[in-house]
Amino acid sequence: MQSIKLCSHVGGDGILHLEIPVGITDKEMEVVVIYQQIEPSISTKTPEELGWPPGFFEQTYGSCQDDIQLLLTMKVILRQGKKLCEVLIRYQCLRSLSQR
Repeated sequence: MQSIKLCSHVGGDGILHLEIPVGITDKEMEVVVIYQQIEPSISTKTPEELGWPPGFFEQTYGSCQDDIQLLLTMKVILRQGKKLCEVLIRYQCLRSLSQR
């Protein structure tokens, strides 16, 4: 008994076609097929891959603990789809205003 593991593609007709050379001719064979759909892996990106400067969270963690309004404003800006540089510029402006 031989075991072969392979990945194949199911066409638009919904039928899996297998062509497996086994090196045997004119013989009866018993074949067992076990199939499982492959789910695409979700890779977790690092903060740097998402555009954050290296060490940003380690350096800034806890710096805004007392300013909940500032944090909520930043969250709204991020939800609006603003780019990281725009958020950081807005953060600096809001931070300087809140320290006055």
